[in-house]
Amino acid sequence: MADLMTPDEVRRIIRQRTIERISIMRARPKITLYDKNWRNPVPILGEVAASFEEKLNDTGEGNLTLFGNHKVREWVIEELEDDEDLHIRVQMAGKEWTGKASEITNRGDEQGFEYIEIKFLHEYEHCKKIICYSNPALPAELQAPKIWSYAGSSVRGIKSLIFLNLRRRFGPLWGLPEDLFDPSSWLANLNPANWPIVVLPSVGFFSDTSMWQVITTRFGNLHDVIAPCLALAGLQVVVKRWFPGMPQPAPDHFILTESTLTIDVVDKSGYRGKAGNIIDGLTHLVTGIADDLINQVVTAVVGAPNPAKYSLSGFLGTDPERPFVTWRNAQRTGVSGIGQWQATVHKALAGAIVTGGHSPDYINAGLKLIANAILGYIGAMFGNAGLALGIFDSVIEDVVLAFHRMANPVRQNRMGIRGPGYGEWWEASGGTGASLSALQAIQTGFDKTKAYRSYQVSVVNFAPWRVGEHFDLGDRTAVEIGKRGTYYIDHVYGLKLSWGRDQDPRYDIAIGDDRREQTPGAMLSRQVEGLKAMLQSIGVAS
Repeated sequence: MADLMTPDEVRRIIRQRTIERISIMRARPKITLYDKNWRNPVPILGEVAASFEEKLNDTGEGNLTLFGNHKVREWVIEELEDDEDLHIRVQMAGKEWTGKASEITNRGDEQGFEYIEIKFLHEYEHCKKIICYSNPALPAELQAPKIWSYAGSSVRGIKSLIFLNLRRRFGPLWGLPEDLFDPSSWLANLNPANWPIVVLPSVGFFSDTSMWQVITTRFGNLHDVIAPCLALAGLQVVVKRWFPGMPQPAPDHFILTESTLTIDVVDKSGYRGKAGNIIDGLTHLVTGIADDLINQVVTAVVGAPNPAKYSLSGFLGTDPERPFVTWRNAQRTGVSGIGQWQATVHKALAGAIVTGGHSPDYINAGLKLIANAILGYIGAMFGNAGLALGIFDSVIEDVVLAFHRMANPVRQNRMGIRGPGYGEWWEASGGTGASLSALQAIQTGFDKTKAYRSYQVSVVNFAPWRVGEHFDLGDRTAVEIGKRGTYYIDHVYGLKLSWGRDQDPRYDIAIGDDRREQTPGAMLSRQVEGLKAMLQSIGVAS
């Protein structure tokens, strides 16, 4: 049995660990600029100020300010062509940030100081520059079928969509090689390892447990197409750049040799929202849809034990269903890593939805047929059956079943009968009354006008959890909100690292988002819309 440490030894170890922790926290990130092909690295020192931000499933921005007489001035200001790209790599403890310059400004002030200011966009921006063809296997001039459609697990569907459109761009037959007259260049493009952007392979078909969804698009922007799917299924698009010397991201599928951008889709789902208490642990909220397809059913599931992985020595990370990274408020602990926090209750805006504008085609066609039959009979009495045909078509169009109204009695009762609660809401997304689109619009309208809660929390790095080690962008964490020991569980939506000549590096960490998230009602509406769009585009339904 090992000897117990003395109090002085314990104190010395704690002090040494504290010094190491503060040293890591205050260390300046390493900045490197690269040319248009991610070659010829140039290390950057002596920056005036810098900040780099990551956003969940969106493009973060970076800013770098240098003095006007910096050694890179000749290259960045004088020699760099307007169309020539400039790249950056920022290395910090446990993380990296890579991006492309979007603006380069050279300015001077009244005191005679000159500065170089460079604005960068995170490489997630590449996802916003991919157009999803209806059929990625064919050129744009020949597209059949009319729409790309997929139904199945979200991760596999999104990865397939990205891969096929990257193959269209970089691989034969539509992607031209570097040397048109070198046959080996054409063959090399068949290997995804030679593409500048690759999609990391997915898990097995039966191992993909991500939510099933319908994905449809017709020359849509990739970011816009997959954004609802990502939010609904709790997925994250992870965009990272591989550099020579790093471990191979997919050694069983391909071997990378040059700097390459990798795209992966990771399932970080879990039950969102307010849950549990300190004594009983975290309470999961399982949300379903009631039989009326309007209201939500919330069931509390209590008492699940902590995952066994949390008992392993040296384990870093957090389980999405039961987050280990948890911030307590100062009321209970005396000190807290929680900075600003906000919890907002948004009240219901309406108790009924009205939508429509046009009658279904079969209604208009039937009324016209009846009217013209009567007019034809009358015309035949005067010897000309076609005398008055069609004169009432515009009058009887969009009259019958053109609009639809649906009330929500459960919500109205909760809002107050004698209040009364707010009445009606016009939902413009339903163009046809008494149809499937009207039901979809009603679902959307009830979702827009529902009562809901939103949370937004900022926490401090190293207090005690570390970015890049214990948690990262997109991970689910828990924050104690209010005075009842209640935890709010949500994803890390933003990470922003900033520092300057008179400021140590610090992270601004945003947990939660004040934008309303999609609910099962909106989910159902969007899935039905996707199915209808699929059927309409292939001519099965009108």
